[in-house]
Amino acid sequence: RKLVLFTASDEAEIKVWDLTSKAPLATLDGHFSAVTGLAVSPCGKILLSGARDKVVNVWNLATYKKASTVPVFEALEGVLLLPP
Repeated sequence: RKLVLFTASDEAEIKVWDLTSKAPLATLDGHFSAVTGLAVSPCGKILLSGARDKVVNVWNLATYKKASTVPVFEALEGVLLLPP
């Protein structure tokens, strides 16, 4: 299992970094404004990203592809995932 870091930017992108090699693994593009919140599922397979574009994106961390978009109709400043 890799040790990874997720970073969010005002440029509406999320970067995934390999902390061992310090190299970028992926860039997740799917928002249209500043990404303001990230949350990883307890199983480590899903990433949620919230932004000021009023949507939450659901990312598959095995493929680094967007799985779905959930409109929330208001700008977000954070997201949180609670275990079941």
